[in-house]
Amino acid sequence: MSSFWKVFVGVAVTLVVAGGGTYYYMSQKLENEKSNLQSQITELNKQIDDLQATETTTDSTDDSTTTETDETAGWKTYASSNIGFSFKYPNSWILTSEQSDDSAIIFAKYADTETGGMYQGSVKDIYIKVYEASAVSLRDWLITKYKIADTELSNYSVGKEIAMGQISGYLSDTGCCGGFDKSYVVNKGDHIFILGTTYEKYEDTLGEIAPTFSFTK
Repeated sequence: MSSFWKVFVGVAVTLVVAGGGTYYYMSQKLENEKSNLQSQITELNKQIDDLQATETTTDSTDDSTTTETDETAGWKTYASSNIGFSFKYPNSWILTSEQSDDSAIIFAKYADTETGGMYQGSVKDIYIKVYEASAVSLRDWLITKYKIADTELSNYSVGKEIAMGQISGYLSDTGCCGGFDKSYVVNKGDHIFILGTTYEKYEDTLGEIAPTFSFTK
């Protein structure tokens, strides 16, 4: 074989070997890149699944947190079909008296039978009073009724604004002489409604009863 052919064959073999090596290297590189890419896709999918699971858990937690139990669902109801209002009060409570008082159309008292409704020898209760409204504003009516000169009520103020039965009114404090008397007061139509308590320990219960107050007329 001439020198030319020997060189030619050598070059051809070298090219084949080099080409094969290059092809193998590139194939392996592509395979590795494909494998890495697949791993990244798998990891991303896992992260997405984890995020979705977290959102589902959060939603469930939020639902359980926002679901509130109606503590007043089993309570008794006082209702006046004549004047047109009602409110709920605890099951263990009873009507202790219902009488006219201080020109009130309705004056009803309720006490807790579980504690006897007694405190230092006197009945402590939650009451509802209904008065005929006058031509003056509710603020002026309260001031006229409760701001009494030369007494501890001489500095009486109507209190902070509240709502009861979706009607704006006041949380009034008429306690004096060491006593306690807080009440929700609203004016609707021809009547003024006062829902209050003379017992400080019933203040929280009063705050639970007031939102159940509603008008039916």
